Amino acid sequence: LRMNLATSKPFPLPVVAFGPGSQNEGDAGPAYLDMPKGMDTFHAPRLPDNATPAALLAAADWLAQFCTAAENAGLDAGYSDDLGQLDPLVREVLNQSLAFGEVSAFTSAPEHWRAQETAFAGFWRVLQLDGDSRILSDRLQAARIPPQLISAMQASTQPELATPDYPPGTMNAPALVEELRQAAAAWQAGQPAHVVNLTLLPFRKPTSTPSTPGWATGRSRCCPAATAIAGSPAPGSATSGGSSTSTAWTR
Repeated sequence: LRMNLATSKPFPLPVVAFGPGSQNEGDAGPAYLDMPKGMDTFHAPRLPDNATPAALLAAADWLAQFCTAAENAGLDAGYSDDLGQLDPLVREVLNQSLAFGEVSAFTSAPEHWRAQETAFAGFWRVLQLDGDSRILSDRLQAARIPPQLISAMQASTQPELATPDYPPGTMNAPALVEELRQAAAAWQAGQPAHVVNLTLLPFRKPTSTPSTPGWATGRSRCCPAATAIAGSPAPGSATSGGSSTSTAWTR
């Protein structure tokens, strides 16, 4: 069977353009990916409504003296000054001016300490609490890491990491725990922290139970929990509690 091209009708095969830029979108502009929302940006501190000029001046003078003394001492000295003796209105002005930073920490043994970094890196609000969470001392401290936290962690650590009882179905935890045991035993003061990144490891619930004390939820959030392995971290080093061995997780 042959087709007579002279008598055949044309077959209507429409040519339709497709792909980016091929469609008539009228007045619509180009489409972009959504930008991140809910970002934290700098906001000038809002002073208390009842702040008097005398309270503002007293707070400014106190903070200027603190900054001078902290600069002369250096961050490693951990210089601090008592906020509890200030007039309540002056202290409230300082509270609003210093604001809150991104880092906080607390200890539950042998003493109760709570440390909150201010909006200014290296300036910490350090509280000592009693067993009923009553404030015993309230200080502003300039330090890389408040020395009270390091002392409390070192005082509550154990000489070695005990092997836990693994539940049935445990997959990666035995190897990870043994790695941490060996690293903790070989670590010496001044050496960098030994870090285990758990991000890419396949984890099931029985695996995560003995090896990780907690998980972080949300985007770009880190919630480290202290281990109980003895060690002597250098000021400013990133370690897990009082130990030279730190475990990082980003789940």
